[in-house]
Amino acid sequence: MPDLEVRPYEKLVFVYDHLMSHVNYKLWTNYIYKLSKPYVSSNDKVLELAGGNGMFSNIFLKFYPNILVTDKSFEMLSSGKNKLRKVCCEMPYIPFKNKFDLIYCTFDSINYLTNKKDLLKLFKEVYNILSKNGIFTFDVSLERNSLKYVAVPLRTGRRKNIRYKHLSLYNKNSRIHKNIFEIRFKGKIYKEIHRQKIYPLEAYFDLLEKAKLLAVACYESFSFENAKPTSQRAQFIIKKINNAVI
Repeated sequence: MPDLEVRPYEKLVFVYDHLMSHVNYKLWTNYIYKLSKPYVSSNDKVLELAGGNGMFSNIFLKFYPNILVTDKSFEMLSSGKNKLRKVCCEMPYIPFKNKFDLIYCTFDSINYLTNKKDLLKLFKEVYNILSKNGIFTFDVSLERNSLKYVAVPLRTGRRKNIRYKHLSLYNKNSRIHKNIFEIRFKGKIYKEIHRQKIYPLEAYFDLLEKAKLLAVACYESFSFENAKPTSQRAQFIIKKINNAVI
């Protein structure tokens, strides 16, 4: 039986929690809170980009109760068993005019923007909706992280009656990382191909500057040590250039 190729997260949504069961959301939300606390107060307006099923924000509510969650995938947004406010939209096309004091994007979601045109458009959109003294924080996956995952490229799992395979492939020339999922259930095999661009670290600084944004910090993820091009992942804290204090 040939695989039925579907949109990213259309079927993966059914095993997503199982796939992410290794993630310590409490540690993660605490880290983002520590990053944002010097800049943001508890009653400020908060926006999550590419929030998926809302698992992160549902925990993050204890710090910031005024959160709006967005994601491109309606399936992911509607799967979350929570009472979060949600809007289905793509990252480079943010449909809001009101300002936010904290905007965040987690788990390499920025890497899903596979060309610089869309990445720059996102940064410009963020500039337009970021409050005067607000911050935008996001993490990115770097090349060392891709090389780590393709060292053991195939993983398998099962959730109830659904089986899945996860294959990681990385092309060093194009810098495209593919996560290919094969999901088997109800007698059918579904295939999802998730493409991410693994930009060099310096590319983000260049594009941020073009969007009139400035990185006030760039850390190794889950730490407060400065990130390097050889880091696995990096966490940015961004402000508008005219309001940045370094």
